Formats: sequence, structure tokens, C-alpha cells
Amino acid sequence: MLEVEHLTGGWGPTTIVEDLSLRLAAGEVVSIIGRNGVGKTTTLELISGRARRVSGTIRLDGKPLEALPVFERCRAGLGLVPQSREIFPNLTVTENLSAAARRGDWTMDRVMDLFPSLRRRARNLGRQLSGGELQMLAIGRALVGNPKVLLMDEPTEGLAPIIVEQLMDSLKMLASSKSLAIVLVEQIVEVALELADRCVIMDRGQIVHTASPDELRGNQALLSDLMGLHANVS
Repeated sequence: MLEVEHLTGGWGPTTIVEDLSLRLAAGEVVSIIGRNGVGKTTTLELISGRARRVSGTIRLDGKPLEALPVFERCRAGLGLVPQSREIFPNLTVTENLSAAARRGDWTMDRVMDLFPSLRRRARNLGRQLSGGELQMLAIGRALVGNPKVLLMDEPTEGLAPIIVEQLMDSLKMLASSKSLAIVLVEQIVEVALELADRCVIMDRGQIVHTASPDELRGNQALLSDLMGLHANVS
């Protein structure tokens, strides 16, 4: 579904991601994990077209994307949930969703079934939402665009543990539906392993290891060494 080959790029004159290749099957969930500053977010921004590509190819369902602007990549089937959420603060929940909606299986009602709190807050403005509700709205906004591939950047960042649990329940439902492929960047290793079919670990702008979640759970020494931290994954 998604094929990234020898991708190199970054921001301004700075190259952050170098010679990165990644393939994603239809319905597959791949988690990208690694220490802060290794290029995880930049990888998603390069795929979505918001960062500066130097070289490499990006194909979605066989269609080359690397020369397309951001909005045409969205039309081709890419959805992005950015780290900063980027919700319109002066639009209601319903208006934020309507602004991004395209025809397909993911409707506003289906998003609100996935995130019931959004239905209760449908008439509230973006600036009136909690952090968890903002994250749900950012995911819902990407879904109503009916993407083939969903890029999610740090969906649990800054959320209280109880909100993370609620969000995880919805993300598990989304991942298990196999209705779209997902690339997830996640700093919390337990979350990344819980949702993924396959994990890739990045360091210094490159993928340095690929493994199944079970392999990483069963070898915490390897995970800690690759991540540069002491992981505690059960």
C-alpha cells in the first residue's frame, strides 16, 4: 500500500532522515519507535509532503507522491494526525470534521461512534476541548478524509494516563478493523507494541532494526540497547 524507498530529507538546510526505506501492506499497522530527535516525526512529515525531500521515492497504492503538494497527497489517500493536532480553534467539532470530509466509509457519525465524547461535544469550539478530546478530533478529522494510509504522530503525547487508556481502546478498535494501513510514531513503547503488527526502530535518521512486537517484548535487553533506554514492557 505504501512504499518509501531511499528517502532523504529534513527541514531547511538540515538533513534529518537519510536513505530510509519502508513498506506497508494494506491493513497493516507499523510503529516507528526510537529516542527523541532521531527523525521519527520528520519521516511522517516527509511522507505527507510537509518537510523538504532531497531524494527518494514515495508511492501510495502504486502512485508516485513525491512530486505532489500536500493536498494532492491527501486526495490520493494519505491522512495525517500531526503531533500538534492543528485543530481549528474557532470551529466547532462538527465544523472541524466537515471541513476535511470526503466521500467514503468513514462518516462523521462513524467517527463519533469511535469517539463518543466527540458526539457529546459536537457544538463546542476547538478551543473549548480538553487535550484528549483534541486528539480524538484530530484523528477523526483525518479519518473522515477516508485515507488508505493514516500517519499518526505521538497520539498519546501530553495526555493523562486515564485518557491514554480511553484513547487506546478506540485505537485498538481502529487497528483491528484492518480498514486502512497505519504508520504510528509513538514514544511510549508499550503503546507502540500494543497496536503494531510490526515495529521499526530508528536512530540517527535511519531504520536500524525491524521486529514483531512479540520479539521486542521477549528481548528487553535488545530493545533497551536499540532505544538507548531501560524499557519495561509486559
